Amino acid sequence: MNVLLEKQGDGRFDVLVESRRVGLVMGGGRKWTGEASDGQVLGSFFTKKAATEAVAQDSADPVWMAMERMSDQMGLPRHYRTDLKVDRKIVREWGGQTDFLWLLRENGTNLIALDTDWTRREASAVLTAFEAEGSRESSPAQLVHVRPGADGTHVVKAISWAQARALIQRPSRYFLDHHSRTLRERRSGEVKVLAQIDVVDASGIYCAQHAVDMTVRLVDAETRQIQPLYAAAFAYLVHYFGSLFAVPRSVKVLSSKGSLLDSWQSKHAAA
Repeated sequence: MNVLLEKQGDGRFDVLVESRRVGLVMGGGRKWTGEASDGQVLGSFFTKKAATEAVAQDSADPVWMAMERMSDQMGLPRHYRTDLKVDRKIVREWGGQTDFLWLLRENGTNLIALDTDWTRREASAVLTAFEAEGSRESSPAQLVHVRPGADGTHVVKAISWAQARALIQRPSRYFLDHHSRTLRERRSGEVKVLAQIDVVDASGIYCAQHAVDMTVRLVDAETRQIQPLYAAAFAYLVHYFGSLFAVPRSVKVLSSKGSLLDSWQSKHAAA
């Protein structure tokens, strides 16, 4: 992969892969930021080289490249193509840690994680809502099983509505135990606790949006998957408040010993 930098000034460099702009890096000294072509910040890095490599690798993501080809082949979506930017963000955040059910429609898309138990109801509702579009003569809706762990052409596979319903009935990899407030993982026939989820000092708080803080504390010290932890925290809060619109003010991911590993802060936090 031929990667070049083109200086733009003010510490900004366009990243070119095979002469195609795929993003930019900016910064100086030991603080550099990589940004994809869709504006998504990919992280902070100690060196310009590391930031550049992150941008180049993101542009060559085989999962998203396969999804783009499938979208082009199907000619979908015809309208509201900005949905594809949302889908790209979701695929990037999960980093290969889940399969997806992808619905491509004339007027947009739906991308739903398949390996989490808290998304099953959403998947079922989407299939029910749009199944009639799948039998239209003009631009019928299409379903795709996205499998990041597969090889080559097997990463994306067009499937029927019956096959999609069977997929959402299979045992999920990640699931919440609301009684013990834990995220658990089912793998190779075994179940292990990954993390403990807590809502911090929510007494007297009745606002479901951007008003409470949360912690996700690792139980399994070997866990390296960050996105399932955040996704589980958001899903737990929906259950906690009984509202689909529940969103935390912040989420802190802590090690089993209590040290901060990662964090997320709402841009719309309540005062």
